[in-house]
Amino acid sequence: STRESAAKSLDEYFVFMKELDREDWFSVYINSITTRFDPHTSYFPADEKERFDVSISGKFEGIGARLQKKNEEIGRLLARNNFNWEEAFYRYLLRAFGFKINNQPFEMLGNSLPMTYLSKHKNELVHIEALLFGQAGFLSDSIENNYYNKLKTEYQFLKIKFGLTPMSKSIWKFGRLRPANFPTLRIAQFASIFYHNEKMLSRVLTSANLKEVFSLFHHETSPYWLRHYHFKKQGKCYGKWIGDSGIENLVINAIIPFVFYYGELNHQYHLKEKALNWFEQCKPETNKITKGWEAIGEENKSGARSQALIHLKEQYCDLKKCLSCSIGQEVINQHVQRP
Repeated sequence: STRESAAKSLDEYFVFMKELDREDWFSVYINSITTRFDPHTSYFPADEKERFDVSISGKFEGIGARLQKKNEEIGRLLARNNFNWEEAFYRYLLRAFGFKINNQPFEMLGNSLPMTYLSKHKNELVHIEALLFGQAGFLSDSIENNYYNKLKTEYQFLKIKFGLTPMSKSIWKFGRLRPANFPTLRIAQFASIFYHNEKMLSRVLTSANLKEVFSLFHHETSPYWLRHYHFKKQGKCYGKWIGDSGIENLVINAIIPFVFYYGELNHQYHLKEKALNWFEQCKPETNKITKGWEAIGEENKSGARSQALIHLKEQYCDLKKCLSCSIGQEVINQHVQRP
């Protein structure tokens, strides 16, 4: 009910407030003064400033610039959504569910289906699934299946209710993907996560550690998806929640940057530090770029380091800005010094 939802939101807010200590409140007080004179000036407590500087620069070369790039991206998204943090986070996280191959279709899905529409049906998983699958264009076929036809019927009503125009399903990519990564299964997983965590951003911000963040994603899909990867394809039975490696990918590419930016814009520096600590705790990514760095002797010890190496590759190596990169300079010097 609306009353229960409001009570739950207030409980989460007070849990968050209880985490603030005297130093946090002092920071809030000082920043309320500084922003009146210069909105670009922020106060850091001395010990927090020292830890932040180490984390953002020397310890992970490139991670600061990587986060800054993400900040700009999230800032534009926030502005497009009238500074509604929950709506912006919903769209940012939904895009990340594309796991690079289907980023664009998932982004289009978020843009065409505001979170507020899903929230109106937050207590009915079948309605959430109908809105997501229908808007994604997957409910336009004639299939002899009770679950599919129930979703199709629900979507026909909801489409008229909200004045929706579905996407073309042809934009979704299935080729070269394992069935466990099919966008249909990812949509079902997202529907279940939203159903169990309507105000996802609030829950992320009040999470004390990564274990709590991971638990937000450990929700099984509706029974149909325990034996299907697609509406027309039945598959082997698996536990249909996202695996830990997939969750970690979402944490690194969506959750941490968003928490960091939220802390940045709202002068809540404990959130920025929390985001950086989570970065350190994440396992390193293994992909073509990180393997290339490891081949020349660069360590890849954590998710933070992986992101830094990816940023250096994309913003320096690929653009041939070797002289602007300390690693590039070191490699050049080694070749120059050889007899």
